[in-house]
Amino acid sequence: MGESPDVWDANDEPIELGAKLKYLKTGTLGKAAEIMEDGEGVWVLLDTTNLYYKPETLILTTEEATIEHEKEATTKDVKEYLKHLEEEAEAHDLNAVRQFTGGG
Repeated sequence: MGESPDVWDANDEPIELGAKLKYLKTGTLGKAAEIMEDGEGVWVLLDTTNLYYKPETLILTTEEATIEHEKEATTKDVKEYLKHLEEEAEAHDLNAVRQFTGGG
């Protein structure tokens, strides 16, 4: 396996595999899962987004990223959600809505 290229964050701090990082534009947190170089330069893969970022858009941080796991919806969950939507629709009598306009 090849050696990772030398790479620095926006504050000129060295980024190593496993480093905790923050993407400056959105505040996204993650760890450096991979560092690679291609024809466009050096890239850092964040484990939380599975996306590559230019190192100059990242900063080292001590903040921990939390990875939320999606819950698989059951048939019961879907039925309850649809029932809730139906009840919401019934609670709002659209015939009672009147348009008030100004004018004179």
